[in-house]
Amino acid sequence: MLARRRHPLDVAAATLLLTVATSSSTAGEVFVRGDINRDGQVSVADVGCFFDTFFFTPRRVACGDAADVNDDGAVSTSPVPIDAFVLLDWLFRTTRVAPLPAPFPFPGADPTTDVLDCRVGAAGGPPAPTPGFGVSWQMPRALSPGDDGAEFVVLATTRSAVLTFSIAYRVRKSVLENLRVELAGPFEPGRGPPPVAPPIFRSIVLPSADPNFSLLEVALIFVEQVPGTWAVIEFEATRGAVANLPLLRVVADVRDDAPIGRELTLFVPAEPEDFVAAGAFVHGVQNEAGGIGDQAGNGFQLVADDGGGVIIFDGEEFLRGDSNTSFAVDISDATFTLSYLFQGGPAPVCFDPADANDDAQIDISDATFTLSYLFFGTDAPPDPGPVACGYDLTLDPFRECPDICN
Repeated sequence: MLARRRHPLDVAAATLLLTVATSSSTAGEVFVRGDINRDGQVSVADVGCFFDTFFFTPRRVACGDAADVNDDGAVSTSPVPIDAFVLLDWLFRTTRVAPLPAPFPFPGADPTTDVLDCRVGAAGGPPAPTPGFGVSWQMPRALSPGDDGAEFVVLATTRSAVLTFSIAYRVRKSVLENLRVELAGPFEPGRGPPPVAPPIFRSIVLPSADPNFSLLEVALIFVEQVPGTWAVIEFEATRGAVANLPLLRVVADVRDDAPIGRELTLFVPAEPEDFVAAGAFVHGVQNEAGGIGDQAGNGFQLVADDGGGVIIFDGEEFLRGDSNTSFAVDISDATFTLSYLFQGGPAPVCFDPADANDDAQIDISDATFTLSYLFFGTDAPPDPGPVACGYDLTLDPFRECPDICN
């Protein structure tokens, strides 16, 4: 686990380590300015790599020239990590709108002479990829046109500790407006002592390549400034594996004239061309999480209910418990599930209806839940239930079901 605090001498040692490890620049060395973790793109992951390299696990940086983001001939760590903040400024267009100094955004040699170098194979470099990162949304069940302050919570699931998180989503302009992004989960009152200082947090709303959408970009770097150095903010995401941990709260107003229709998507993962339109070339805050990997995005639809309001659902209509998609829930559904699980039978056409107890997994408990309902009068399968076709009202990993009720 990453140490929480470092003595100022450790910071000095990290800077000395960089200085000793790098000598005079060698002509022809190729790198991209800002690509500190050497993964081929410039993103928030590089900011996390900067803090990890110079404050938390001090070591020789793989590319001193790449870490010298402002190209002043030195990597600044104390008292302020200037290069990390210059990179953040460029990523989020807060003060820097021009490209970073050459070579950028494409690989090249350093046009300036300094003591830093960028030798391929040097110690350090990007951390090993950590598999297992997912993002989901906790959505309000009901929204109406004109609603103000609607909250959409971003949840994260990981297999290991996370230092840097970033995400980019398209948001349909005809539905939501006045987007604000706040920290959620570990920074809420009552969830332990607050950090000494806020984490590094950035968000921005930009035009998308598609004029119907806005581009929502968010970054969260779990570090805080303490006297003389920086430290990791310790909570679930920085200690190890987590499941459905609230990270961000997106607050938005629903337009008064928001249309109602089943094909209307609120959030979708950002497309590569969005970043070109936003002036971020092919780099920038993309669908990545600190170098851990791509995460799947979720789309949600607005559907009119009987009262004329708007309800958010995910996916297509189905009967809960209709494992074999026969448009009825009976004993054949339980046997179909058991055959799939234990006898190599065919998989369900759609896993949502086979998830009879709505626990986001398909196992023997789904078959027993259905049998208990049919023969012992226990609770019916959760919404949309076993009688009338409807939409899933809970978030789960089951996606892209065919519209089996039509």
